[in-house]
Amino acid sequence: MIVDYIANRDKASFTEICTDLSIPKSSVHHLLEVLTVSQLLRQRADGRYVLGLRLFELGGLAIKNIDLRKDAIGFMHTLVKETELTCHLGILEGDNGFFLSKVESPKAIVKTSWKGKKIVFNRMSLGKALLA
Repeated sequence: MIVDYIANRDKASFTEICTDLSIPKSSVHHLLEVLTVSQLLRQRADGRYVLGLRLFELGGLAIKNIDLRKDAIGFMHTLVKETELTCHLGILEGDNGFFLSKVESPKAIVKTSWKGKKIVFNRMSLGKALLA
């Protein structure tokens, strides 16, 4: 719950976590310590917690085992060449969608998407395509 909460907010303080998640302070303290030591979270200089780089590492490991990326990359490069648009590959996992890969167009307008990023279905064309 804590990792998801911080992921949705980008950052959170100890007090915000306790209050908004209705978890006792002693439990939050212990959980934050464990999550920080394991590098799933990182505490900034201002005391707020943000996601840790270990999550990025784990996400990369999870994605590399999906053969769909290897199968689709050639088609993605062809689409980019023909359309001159950036091409994204995504997947549905339960009720969530995730970016698996992206091939940038040389004429791309830079968007903030990356492998493993959660897809917001109603705000992204890839999300709408996955729902369709």
